[in-house]
Amino acid sequence: VIGQSNAANNSYYDQVVTTIQTDGVNCYTGAGTLLGATGDGKNNFALVASEYNRLTGKQVVIQTFAVDGKSIEFFAQNIPSTNKVDRLLWQQGEADAYLGTSSQIYLANLYQIIKTIAASSSYVSRSTVCEKISYSNPIGYAIDSIRPTYSGPDTDLILERPDNCHIQGTQGAEQFKTKWLKSFDLNLNP
Repeated sequence: VIGQSNAANNSYYDQVVTTIQTDGVNCYTGAGTLLGATGDGKNNFALVASEYNRLTGKQVVIQTFAVDGKSIEFFAQNIPSTNKVDRLLWQQGEADAYLGTSSQIYLANLYQIIKTIAASSSYVSRSTVCEKISYSNPIGYAIDSIRPTYSGPDTDLILERPDNCHIQGTQGAEQFKTKWLKSFDLNLNP
């Protein structure tokens, strides 16, 4: 998992989850907060991993690199070395929408990150709405242009953002989880 604050530990929810996490070398058992992510709350990707495990029976090990408020250039220049990665989950774009990063620069950096990680599958979410940035923005449109290939969810449509930026609360976290799981083409019927 790579991204900004909506990939970091900035959520809260009632569910209790257990995750297996890695720092790239060792594995750890954790709860809702993920290693390698800023913030002191819970992480919505912990819910995604826990539910994916429940639905598929497959063990999920999460490695997170999530830093609040950073642009794509920061991530492109600071990608950590990793072990083999099955899925890259990208949750970033708010800072670049705010900074006015061009769609060409954004996509060039994103393609570099995808190539560097070399995951078996990469999923890119539309994650650009924060504070005064509306749904209609160049970074959102750039992400939309590649989502048919890198089919992540449109998390900009989640409205449960008490501070107008971070997807939080049980309802917001549930929507986040469901959108991500649907992007993996899982049957989500109970």
